[in-house]
Formats: sequence, C-alpha cells, structure tokens
Amino acid sequence: MTKTGAAIHLFVDEPSRAGGAVARQVQGDLPIIGWAFAEDGITAVQVELDGAIVGSARHGIRRPDVAHAFPDHSAALMSGFRFTLGHRLLAKGLHVVRVRAVSALGLEQVVAFTLNVADESAIAGLVPLRTSLPATERRLIARMVTGLARPVTFTVWLDCTGASAAMINATLRSLEQQIYRDWQVRLLGAPDSAVDNDSDSDRDTWVMPLMAGDILAIDALLEFALRADQSPDQDVLYADERRMNVATQRREPFLKPQWSPKFLGSTNYIGRPWAARRKLLHAAGLTAATLLAMGHYHAVLASTERAAHIGHIARVLGERTDDRVESPVLEMRALRRAARRADQKVTVRRGRIAGTYRVRPLLPPSGLVSIIIPTCAARGLIRTCLESLRAMTTHADVEIICIDNIQDPDSEWKSFLYENTDIVVEIPGAFNWSRFNNIAAREASGKYLLFLNDDVEVIDPDWLTTMLELAARPEIGVVGPQLLYPDRSVQHAGMFLAEGHTARHAFRHIEADDPGYHGLALTQRNVLMVTGACLLVRADVFHAVGGFDEAHAIINNDVDFCLKLHELGLHNVYTPFAQLIHHEQASRAHLHDDCDDAAFTARWQALISAGDPFFHPNLSRASDLYVPEPEPVRALFPGNPLFAAADIKTILAIKVDHIGDFITAFPAFQRVKAAFPQCRLFVLASPAARDLAALEPCIDEVIPFSFFHSRSGLGRLSVSDDDLAALAARLGLLDIDIAIDLRKQPDTRPLLLRTGATWRAGFAESAQFPWLDIALIWDGDERLVGKRSHVADDFVALIESVVAAGQPRPDMIHRGGDWYVRRDAVLEHLALSERHGRRLVSLHPAAGTEMKQWPMASFAALADALITTENVDVVLIGGGDEADIADAIMRRMMRSDHVRSLVGHVGLADLPLLLDACALFVGNDSGPKHIAAALGVPTVGIHSGVVDAREWGPLGSTAVALQRDMVCAPCYAASRADCHRELACLTGIAPSLVLSWCRRLLRAGRVA
Repeated sequence: MTKTGAAIHLFVDEPSRAGGAVARQVQGDLPIIGWAFAEDGITAVQVELDGAIVGSARHGIRRPDVAHAFPDHSAALMSGFRFTLGHRLLAKGLHVVRVRAVSALGLEQVVAFTLNVADESAIAGLVPLRTSLPATERRLIARMVTGLARPVTFTVWLDCTGASAAMINATLRSLEQQIYRDWQVRLLGAPDSAVDNDSDSDRDTWVMPLMAGDILAIDALLEFALRADQSPDQDVLYADERRMNVATQRREPFLKPQWSPKFLGSTNYIGRPWAARRKLLHAAGLTAATLLAMGHYHAVLASTERAAHIGHIARVLGERTDDRVESPVLEMRALRRAARRADQKVTVRRGRIAGTYRVRPLLPPSGLVSIIIPTCAARGLIRTCLESLRAMTTHADVEIICIDNIQDPDSEWKSFLYENTDIVVEIPGAFNWSRFNNIAAREASGKYLLFLNDDVEVIDPDWLTTMLELAARPEIGVVGPQLLYPDRSVQHAGMFLAEGHTARHAFRHIEADDPGYHGLALTQRNVLMVTGACLLVRADVFHAVGGFDEAHAIINNDVDFCLKLHELGLHNVYTPFAQLIHHEQASRAHLHDDCDDAAFTARWQALISAGDPFFHPNLSRASDLYVPEPEPVRALFPGNPLFAAADIKTILAIKVDHIGDFITAFPAFQRVKAAFPQCRLFVLASPAARDLAALEPCIDEVIPFSFFHSRSGLGRLSVSDDDLAALAARLGLLDIDIAIDLRKQPDTRPLLLRTGATWRAGFAESAQFPWLDIALIWDGDERLVGKRSHVADDFVALIESVVAAGQPRPDMIHRGGDWYVRRDAVLEHLALSERHGRRLVSLHPAAGTEMKQWPMASFAALADALITTENVDVVLIGGGDEADIADAIMRRMMRSDHVRSLVGHVGLADLPLLLDACALFVGNDSGPKHIAAALGVPTVGIHSGVVDAREWGPLGSTAVALQRDMVCAPCYAASRADCHRELACLTGIAPSLVLSWCRRLLRAGRVA
C-alpha cells in the first residue's frame, strides 16, 4: 500500500511591535496529520477559530520534507496546505484554533492549539472615523463639489435634550471641521417652528437630525451631498456609524445593510447619521418639535414611509460618543403610530435584546399549511420530526406530506410514514431535493407551503404561528427561523452571499442567546436568503416562480429560489422568534454537493457582482460572524501633497529626552521655522530643557513634560495614565496641525498619539508605527555597525520629509509643440474623433505579470456599469500579446456595442496622445497607468498585494490607487503558484467599489 499524506503550515501574522495587537505567532509545521489516511490522502483542511469556521487551507504548497520522506509518491512535493489567520480577526484574550483535516473517505483528524492576544487596538482601529484628508483629496473634492448639478445645503437639527455642554460642543466641533461647508445648525429645545417649504428651487435642502455627543467624520456632509446629487430619486439617506455593540459592549463600527424595512420594523437600525430632503419632512409633518416630542425612531419611520427611494452610504460617517438611547416606551409608541398609519392592528413588545421589538398582528393568521418533508429515514430522525410536529405545534391547520425516498422496500419506516402523515408521495431513485419538493408541492392543498428537512425537531409551540404572521404579508417572499444544533448553538440565522457565489449561514456556532454583531442574530430582519431546511412561502408565490430549479439537486436550490423572489421585489425575512433544532445533514451526509454551478453563476452574475444588499461590502466574507473585513480596500493618493504648506499654523516638536539630545535638535527646529515661517513652533521638552530653549529664537513656546530621569542612566520615569490624559488635554487646546517626534528610539513615539495632531511624523524601524503619516526609516542601533551621519542631520532629514509632504507635484508629462495636432491625428486614425458627446474611458486590463491582473470578469462588470451609468464609450488598450484578454472581456460584457479593442493597434509613441484624449483611465499596476497619471488624466490604479501602492501608485494630480490592506502584503511573489490565497488581494476588490471612484473622478474632471 502506498502511503500519502500532507503537512500543514498555519501562519498567524504578527503586527509590528508598536502597532497594536501582538499574538503568538505560529510558523512552520504543525504536527503532520496526514499519515493515517493511507491511500485516499487529505482532500481538505478546515480552520476554526473559537468554534467558528474561518476558512479552508490552500493545497499545493511546496513540501520538500514530505517529498524526501516519500520519494516514490509523485504528489508528495506539492502536498502542503497553508492558511493565514490575520491578527485583525483576533480580539484581546485567549483563542482556540482547530485545524481539521478530512480525507477522501471522510476520515478526520484534528489538531488544536491556543493563541493569546495581548491587545485589541488592531480591531479597534478597523473602520475608523476619518478626521483628516490629504490635500490632494481635498482638491479633488473641491472640483467634485463645483460639479454638483444643484447646490446641496444641510440644516442640522441638534437634539440637546439632557446633554452637557461638552457633548454639545463635541458635535459642533465636528460640524466646524466639515470639508463641505454649506450647512447650518439649529439647537433644539428653543421655541420650534415648522419646517418651511423649500422656497429656493435652486438649492437641494436636506435636514440631518443629530443628538448632542454625535460626531461626524470630516467628510460626512460631503458624502451626503455627493449622493444627493448623484441620486436625485433618493430622498432619505443614511450612513454607517460607530456605536455600542450589544454583543461586546464596546463602541465599534456598525456596517449597516441597504434599505431593510423589516429590520427597521424591529429596531432603529438606521440610527445616525441620516438625512431627508426638507420637502419630504414637510409632507410627513415632521418638525423640530415632533422630533423632540416623539423621538428619532418616529422621525425615521415617518420619513421612510413617504420616501420614493432610500439610499445607504456604505461608509462610517458618524460616531456616538455618548451611549444614551431613546426610551423603549417612546420607541414602542413610534412603532404603534406607524402601524396605525398603515391601518394595521398590532401589539408591540420588546424583542429578545434591548433596543429591539416584536410587532405582531392582533389576530393570528389563518390558512392551511402544507408541511413537505422529504425523507429516507436516516438515523430514525423522521420519528422525532413528526412526533414533535404533532405534539408541539399550536397552529393546528396543517397537512403533513412526506416524500418517501426510503430505498429498502421492506423498511418498517414506510408503514410509519403512512400511519403518521396525511399524504405520502413515493419517489424512488437518486435524491433530488428540488424535484422531490416540486412533486410534493403539486399534491399540496395548503395556502402556505412549509419545506422542512426530516432532521428538524420542534421545540417551540408558537414557531409556525410566528412564521405565518410574516408569510401572510403580501410583500413577503420566504420566511426562515433560527435553527439550532442539538447543543443549542446556532446553525442558521439567515444566509448571505460570501466569496464567489457561495452562501454562508449567518452566526453559525454562536450560542442561541448570543446577540451577535450589533444584535443581528436575535433581531428579525431582511435577508437575501434562508435555508431550505425550514422555509415558509405562500403557495401562489411558489408556483408563480416555477418552484425549485431541479438542475440544483442537492445544494443551491434554496439559494436560487430565494434569489428569484428577491428579484421580484419580495422581502425574504429571518425571524429569531421561531426556534427549531436541526440535526444537520442526517439524510444527505453521504451525498455530493450536486448543482448546475455554471448555470447558477450565469443566472445570478449581476447580483453576485453587485453584492448581497443585506450584507455590507466591508464585512468579511470569510467569517459567519459579521465582522468588519480585516483586509479592506484602501484608496491612496501616493504621489501628491499630504497637506498645503500654507495651511500649517501650529507645529509641535517632541524632544523630551536629555539636554545633549535637545541641543542636537536645534538645526531641526530652525529648518521647521524656515519651511513654515507662518507657523507657531511648540516644543514638548523636559523641564530641564526649558532654559536651553531660550537660546533658540525659532521656538515660540516650550511645554514641559517629564518622561525620562534627568540622569540618562536611570531611564524612563513612571508616567501614569492620568499624566498622559492631562498632557493630551493641554495639547488639545493648541489645535496642532503637525506633530513631529525628534527621537530615533521608539519609546517616545506613542506620545504622538496624545497630541491630537492632524498629521504625525517620526522615525520607524521596519514595520513599526503604521499610523505615522510621515515616517523616516531608522536602521536601529546594531553592534559593530558604524553610523554614516550625525544625529542632528538625521533630525533635519525627518523635517525635510515633512516639508516634502507639503509640496505639490505638477503633472510630469508636459504638452508642447504640435502635441494637440498629433493627438487629433491619432484620434482620427483610430476613428475616435466623433463620439456623439460621449466621453472616452480607457481600460488596460492586462499587466506584465498575472500577479497584478484584476480579474477579467471584474473589468467586464466595470465597463458595463460605466457605459450604463456614465454615458461613456470604452476603449481597451494593451500590447498585441494581450488581445486574448481583451476578447475575453468583451465576450463577458452586456454593452459591448460601446467598447472597442485597440489592443495591439496603438504604438507606444501614440499611446500618451490617446490617453490624453480620455476622460478617465482605469488599469492594473502597469506602464499605461503611470503614463495616464503623469499626463493629469483622472486615473484609477488597481493594485495587487505584490508591491505596496504607496511606493508604486500613480503619480498625478487626479490619480488614486486602490489596494486591499492584506496581512500578507507586500509579498513580492513572482507567480500565482507562490500565492496561497488565490490572489485574494485582487479578487477582493469589487467592481462596485472601483466604479464609485471612477464616478468621482469623472465628476471632478481634468485639471485645467
């Protein structure tokens, strides 16, 4: 017998020493767990974190040690598995990792170990509130604002009820810092007047209710203004926020779904910030007085009822610094008023967690329910299913239809089915869940169809009534309950689209009473899909869409069905108020996942590309638990000024070390004043250095702070949290623009975080201090390695880096001579001169290496969206050897009539002339991207994780680099075989995100 096996690498990436969370790093081999599987070998390796599946390891990693041990086995060399567990998924504390290897014959072996995370600042830093913007982005924004079709103005209603002066001032400060300036604020509590009619037809006027203590991101009003202008049909807008997470009792980002009316009927998920057009509020009878009297939930409900369309801005634009919430009494009154307006008679009770509610009709729904159960009687669970149905279900008007797929004709279970069900439909042969249920549905008499697995057990008498209350509503498609494993952990709490076109069960393996991410596990809400293990739908709806697709025999049938109903505009709903036990896969554990994968993907490609509307694009698709994506896409402006030098008014230099060190910083102080003569220079220094500061006139003021002993050999003083808080309070009064730490050693660097400065600069060794805006790499102090410069020169070099960050860079390619004559000739030669007013967009979908190539399907989706939404023509460019890529993209497109492939038809000499005629360029990290950006053409560069976009991003006045912040990047890998994550750095950049940046740059236009 030939033995085969595999070994596993598991990597827990470790952030920099001063960057936050520090987890124990597991590198190298875990115990080899494949030897026992003999001839069938390992087929899959699954990784679990704290009981939840976080992904599967990639097979095909080079293992020379295994090849040496098994020289006669051809697969031994590439038998390794690898999985990267990012530290950003790890909260503070102890974690259990389980690595489960499964063989082709179903054998399993598990290795478990623990990780201890010392800090959670990495998680806390995910999805932060933006408080500063680089100067180049500000300039881009200014051009976008100029391009608004109509000026957008905001009136902020600031609810000051029960608020302190500090809370009110915090909100006002965040308003004063808004880069979009067309706003006014009204402090509520003063005598109220109704909202006036919008008498100024030249302005688009919006009202934004806030509570004192709310703070807005610096670009919050800008994002609302841009969306209001871009989507004139939307008259209510809301954005994401940072607020208390009921599951963790920490202030965390709440990444909200798109418009979800059933979710809003359970809790005020819209929260803040939100805004509505003033005309809408007037029509709804909403005034500042009604906001104070009836509450924010009432205002949201009344506004959304009247809105033509409701838009979600998928960005964190606000934070609640105060944890005050509206009283449950006030919110339940708001729900009762909403029901009366809809002419519904209901009761309103508190939900399963604070801040959520359950709205039920006064009269329970009536009607026959046909419960359809396919079974092969595996493990005898059909008995438990039927007996619990009969004994526990209070809704008595049911018929039970069992599909008999029992293969043994003499099985005692056949007679059991006839004795315990109303109808038995015998279907022999191979199991096909879709076909079986379609056949049974034709035998059903019920107004409602409940599709139920035979391994489901009823534990809640009210379960069916609860589901019927929802399914009876005409706007509802399907309803799914909370399903629990036998150990009472969650098996299903709704489903969402994950990576590719797969569906994941939300909150799998958490405890039944765990609220989950911001309470979603225990809150009734809109979902894209629910599992077919227990699915309730009206019979007329089921038949109207043709039932289940029988090409999907085992899996994807329920997903496909739910997507059909969503396509019709019906709402699919998950309810936590119905609970059942699911003894998962009792009947089909031995079956393969049989479905028509190609047909499913083709049918739902548009929805898959757009993303699950009820699952935020910045949530991780690698986790069931609704956690913020630990590797989000960042927009970088790598080659442009960070700030405008003329705007710098206050600079703080930190030099809290000893007297000699202080003197060596004098040249740096002098360079600061020479470069920023208009600024005030403050120096944070030791008390002993205060007298020395009088020797240098460029220092405007010394702020004393004791951090080290006066004698250097004694090291650091013990600085308390109170000392640091007092320092932060003092420095906060200075309104510091730039803070610079003039010490190479890292011990003082955390003081920068206490300054409140907009921009922070300092030395960094290797990957230290990723939060520094300006960093100069320091090589450290190595024994027996001499230095090459004086410390004073190094300090000046850091200042020079700060100075350079404020210098604008002009476009690098200048047009001269007969440039425009030659450009017109190229356009005429390519027959691009006449475009009927449609702007030209250039796409370069290839790259010098596959490691930098965004997927062709993504380019096709982007091109279709640009043509449809922006009224543009698209040209594909590239070398002659890239024609196959261009052809493949055009075959995937729906709007190829507005696309031309010029691949192989434009020489390098003419390429800059062609690009100069384009309104936008989008491409991979390759030469054409740099040419377009250097010309000043609005440019979107799509970057893989092979290199860092901050080093290789496009240099231009209107250029942005998009790159996922991967824990494994930059990897500098040479080929796809070296990537154990299947180029997730590129496949994880959604076309919709690239489209949003394209639209921004098209709106901003070219710099004149």
